[in-house]
Order: sequence, then structure tokens, then C-alpha cells
Amino acid sequence: MKRVWLGLLVGLLAKVAGAQVTAVPQLDFGKFAGSWYEIARYPVKREKNCAADTLVMFTVSEKARKFDAVRSCTTKDDTADAANLVGKMEDKAGDGKLRVGPFWPFYARFWVLAVGPEYDWALIGDPKRKTLWVLSRKTTLGDPEMAAAKGKAQAEGFDVGKLVMVRQGQ
Repeated sequence: MKRVWLGLLVGLLAKVAGAQVTAVPQLDFGKFAGSWYEIARYPVKREKNCAADTLVMFTVSEKARKFDAVRSCTTKDDTADAANLVGKMEDKAGDGKLRVGPFWPFYARFWVLAVGPEYDWALIGDPKRKTLWVLSRKTTLGDPEMAAAKGKAQAEGFDVGKLVMVRQGQ
């Protein structure tokens, strides 16, 4: 219970102080490409029907600093749902700032806030702290990695109490 209150306090202080969310300073685009499972996320409108098995796949063009993504999941009525997205690195600095959307000019800003040392997990959120995802290369994420992701999210002012765990298949 102490951690929840501490997380709320840190989040509130970050918002009050106007602290900006920081992306990873250097994102290895090649290592970031591939399949990711959603382990936890903030509830978001576009994924309200997703009940389990959410998978995001990134195909990367490193030279062009662009990528294609497919988000797929199993819905509440046990059918499949998928969305195709395109994106690019927001700037030439090579950091974790991304622009993602269904097509140009409709996009949203998402920042890679943290990655595991082997790019085995990632934390992605937006600069306004309205969305947050914990992703893993496997359908599960160990306690130390989840604690690291939550700790980074709290340090960036996100309310980890809002995270919803995503059920993975058998």
C-alpha cells in the first residue's frame, strides 16, 4: 500500500512541477524491431475490446527511420482484432521518441521510456502520461523486470495503479 501512495505522490509531484517525460536517449532500432507481447497497459479506447493475447510486431527500415506495426489481440467475444500502423522516429537524435498512427497526417506521439538490457522488455508511454504499455518478448515478464518497468514509470510521473494486466493464452 505504501508503494501505491508513493507512486501517486511521485506522479502528482511530476505533473505539478511540469516535469517532462524523458525517452531513452538512444534506441537501437534494429534490436527494437520484432514481436512484443503486451503485459500491462493503461485502459485505452482503441483497445477496449481486447481481452487477451495482445501482440505488436514492428518491421523496421533503419535507414529511413520508419517502421510498420501490426497490433493484434483476442477480443472479449473470442474473435481476432488487428490494426495496421505506420510510424517513424520523431527526430534525428536516435532517441526513443516515435510518431505512430494509421496513416499520415494522423499520428500520436509515443516514447520508449525504458528497455531491458537485452531489449527483452520495454516501457512505452506518451508525453502527456495518458497511455502506458509494458511489453515483453515473451508472454510473461519476470518480477524483477516488471518492478523495473513500474519503477521507471513512477519516476516519469505515471500512475502505475492504472495499469491493467493483459491475459495471455495458455
